[in-house]
Amino acid sequence: GQDTVARLVAALRSREAAAVWLSTMGPWGPPVYVAVLVAQVFTAVVPGHALLVAAGYVYGFKAGLLLNILGEIGGSQVVFWLARRQARPRAYRLLRRYGMSRWITAANRLNITFFLVCFWVPVIPSNAANYLAGLSRLSFPAFLFANLVGRLPGLTMATLIGSHGLEFSWTQWAGLAILGAVAIISGRILTPRLERRFLNRRRQGKGEKEVGLVET
Repeated sequence: GQDTVARLVAALRSREAAAVWLSTMGPWGPPVYVAVLVAQVFTAVVPGHALLVAAGYVYGFKAGLLLNILGEIGGSQVVFWLARRQARPRAYRLLRRYGMSRWITAANRLNITFFLVCFWVPVIPSNAANYLAGLSRLSFPAFLFANLVGRLPGLTMATLIGSHGLEFSWTQWAGLAILGAVAIISGRILTPRLERRFLNRRRQGKGEKEVGLVET
C-alpha cells in the first residue's frame, strides 16, 4: 500500500532507511532488492546509491556486490534491449524530456569510449546512458563490456562502504586501487579493438548491401 511505497521512496534517498527496509524483508530481501534495483534503473535519472551501500551493510560485501551487479548491470542490459527492440520512440522522448537526446550523435561517433566515460565520470546520469546506448549503434555485447568495466569500480566501492564503512585495511585500499587501474587499463586496451571490430562489421554490412543492389 501507500506505506510500502513511502518506505521504498525513503530507501532510495537514505542508506539507513534502505537498510531498515531490507532487513524487514527476511528471505525475500535479496530477490526483492534485485527487482527494486532493476526498477530503479528504468527511472533514467533517479540515483540508487543509497540502495547499493545498504546492500553491503545488510548482506556483507560478497553477497551485496553480487546483488548489486545483478540488479544494476543486469537491469541496464534489460533497458538497453528494450530501448533497442521494443520502445525506441518512448526512449527517445524520455531522453529529449531531460535534454539528453543531443548526446546520441556523440555516442554513435565515440561508441564504447563514450559510455565508459559516462560510467566513470558523471557526464550524464548513468541510468540515462542505458537508454542512450539502446538508441545508438552500439551492440549488446559491446555495451555489456562498457557496463562491466565502467560500473564495477563504483559498485565495488559503494558495497565496501556499506559493509566496512570507510575503515578499510591497507589490503582493501590496495585492492580498490588495483581494481580501478585494471578497469582503466582494460578500457584503454580493449576499447580500440572493439571499436575497430564494430566499424569493420559496419563496413562489411554496407558492402554486402551494395553487392546485393548490384546483383539485383
